Amino acid sequence: MQTRSPAISVVIPTFNRAAMLADTLESFAAQSIPKNRYEVIVVDDGSKDTTPEVCREFASRMQLKYLHIDNSGTSVAKNTGILASRGRILLFSDDDDIADRRLLEEHLKAHKQHRTENVAVLGYTTWAPTLSVTPLMRYVTDIGGFLFAYGDLKDGQMLDFTYFWTGRCSCKRSFLAKHGVFNRQLVVFEDVELGYRLSRFGLRVVFHRAAINYMTRALTFDQFCTRCERQGEALFLFRRLHGDPVVQQYCQLADPFIENRVVGIDPETRWPEVAALFREKINQTGRVERLLAWGLEPQASLEGPDTTASKTSSQAEAYRLQMRELFASLIESQQRAAKISEYQAEIINLKDAVREISDSLRQSKIESAARASNLAKQTLQIAKLERHLKF
Repeated sequence: MQTRSPAISVVIPTFNRAAMLADTLESFAAQSIPKNRYEVIVVDDGSKDTTPEVCREFASRMQLKYLHIDNSGTSVAKNTGILASRGRILLFSDDDDIADRRLLEEHLKAHKQHRTENVAVLGYTTWAPTLSVTPLMRYVTDIGGFLFAYGDLKDGQMLDFTYFWTGRCSCKRSFLAKHGVFNRQLVVFEDVELGYRLSRFGLRVVFHRAAINYMTRALTFDQFCTRCERQGEALFLFRRLHGDPVVQQYCQLADPFIENRVVGIDPETRWPEVAALFREKINQTGRVERLLAWGLEPQASLEGPDTTASKTSSQAEAYRLQMRELFASLIESQQRAAKISEYQAEIINLKDAVREISDSLRQSKIESAARASNLAKQTLQIAKLERHLKF
């Protein structure tokens, strides 16, 4: 018997994040709306970990559909989830997010307020309370605006396609069915690119602050750099796919080494000129991040005219930075040595325990052999007595 279609379908593409996915599914199993009003579709993009087992554990707690595909990228995974969904509303969620208990309720409420097919809903995402938010993570969200950057958005504000962030957005399934799905060529900005194509059919995005998600994965500097590189590649492709001036402007990045940000730069021509300087800045920032991780506060270098005094100051700061790194490295080495000593002591204790168990087993074998010998003797005696009884 066909069950009634759910009101909202949650599509979660995932790849080798079984532990995080378990937390995500736990949050969806605890939603405030009845279980028959929503379904969760996990699209496993070729994971090699325990993702299937995690999904089986949650299958009895909600309407959960698990789909496994060969590794094809997030766009294909999302499209697979769209095709398998039954809900009138589609919510795209990431496998490193935890849903607030009222997340689905709030998305449905927002869609009830905005019934027209072309209106999508943008929820609010912030760092999970369990995370220690580093200066880098604060910069990525609050200053640089690289990740769930809400800035001065007002609750209920109507936005354009550049806010169609599918890790935070829900939309009408029928609108996608009529006008398009994700471009499999893109693995980053695939949502904004789809949003642009949908905008030609009237897509609008309304911000609904009460629909809350929490990101559970911290971000390191190396991960941030990798993310930026992937975004740069995706923007380059996005720009080539669409000649619309709106897209060209959106994909145009300012040159960080030119003070006048209005100057237009050809990235292919400019990159060889700044690559070495860019790498130097990345290495310097990486050193600062390591110092902060070790609990040391790097001193800011003096800025000023290119004078002998400022150069000397810069050299002194570079020397201090190296010494701090060396000191931190020594501390780390001492901590490792202490850990090794602990492990060695534990190994000795384990060896002693194994020896005791071995001795105990050996003694048990001797006692067992003695009992077996006595048993054999008693068996012989019984046999003799039985023969005498026969006579």
